Amino acid sequence: MAKKPKQQKLSALVTGAGSGIGRATAELLLESGWSVALLDKNTAALEEIRSKLGEKKGIQYIAADVTDENAVERAVAEVSRIFEGLSGVVNSAGMGLTKGLFETSTDEFRRVIELNLVATFMVGRAAARIMRDRQSGGSIVNIASISGLRGSFKRTAYGASKGGVITLTKVMATELAPLGIRVNAIAPGPVETPLVRQHLKAEDRLLYARTIPMNRLGEPVEIARAALFLLDPVQS
Repeated sequence: MAKKPKQQKLSALVTGAGSGIGRATAELLLESGWSVALLDKNTAALEEIRSKLGEKKGIQYIAADVTDENAVERAVAEVSRIFEGLSGVVNSAGMGLTKGLFETSTDEFRRVIELNLVATFMVGRAAARIMRDRQSGGSIVNIASISGLRGSFKRTAYGASKGGVITLTKVMATELAPLGIRVNAIAPGPVETPLVRQHLKAEDRLLYARTIPMNRLGEPVEIARAALFLLDPVQS
């Protein structure tokens, strides 16, 4: 009779967990028995989630700016210490910008790249170091976008940042595979999140929906289910 695989203690860090895809992913992981650290810069959003989920073993709330390298290193180290390791990371923190080439300032372009791409690199690198040093393997999931796969209208900065995330993911996956660390990206189309509602008017969302076979935008939990699938450890 084959032996049952050893039960792993699963723990994850989710950035951008205050709302949208990050929040849906964190909540789904908790429902699935994972220990989860919810990280977000928005302290009010974290407090709102805390009031819903409460304080209990297996859940941590971290207020941090993922564009701050020192804050990222501290947060990842603290999560690993509390959870005695780190099984997975979901890089969901990000921002949108719907502006044409001539309307996008250099400062805006840099800000989008910093949050969407550079922060994904820093969090992924910090987590991979923990997984490497513990020889535990793990999974990193980066939230990219369809805008990183094609030239979307008025997506100068956003498309560049998400295209960078997709290429970064491929490079990380190649380099980290020998260490047992899997790296994947999810590239959603438009999803009904606060970020999308902020940048797209209701009539624009309807126009987007007409290009989608199901005639609707995606829901955060649908992306969360894909992230959960990618995070699940491969059983030998």
